[in-house]
Amino acid sequence: MSHETQRTTPGQPAGETARVASIQFGFSIDDIVTDHQYKGQRSTFHITYQYRNGLVGPTATKGSEVVKDDTYPFFQNVRNGIISDIRNYPRKKDFYEIFLGNLAEGTLADYPQLSWIRIKVDVPAYASVRTARFATVFAEQ
Repeated sequence: MSHETQRTTPGQPAGETARVASIQFGFSIDDIVTDHQYKGQRSTFHITYQYRNGLVGPTATKGSEVVKDDTYPFFQNVRNGIISDIRNYPRKKDFYEIFLGNLAEGTLADYPQLSWIRIKVDVPAYASVRTARFATVFAEQ
């Protein structure tokens, strides 16, 4: 899947198009208290997602406003939604793979502009589990 975009590289002829195979974006949520499996547990989440092709740029407004399904979502809104879902996740004893899978599916449901999402969590040693560990999930729509 690819779409055409206007070249923005200096020196390229005006109006020339380039084929873009995919556009991905990512960010981290560092050292957030999840209370997952253990009270006080802190974890770091790494989120990467790919946009559907054919999206258009955002309007001049941002923040909590709803973004149309054909428009790039503001990453801060995606990030804030994931943070809220992490903090409010109801089943604190779920394995991390299930926890992440539910986060990924919920984010894809909230943002149809995304074609897939990958969420990795780094879980440091804590309480009775003295081994740092990580889990990664991938979900697509």
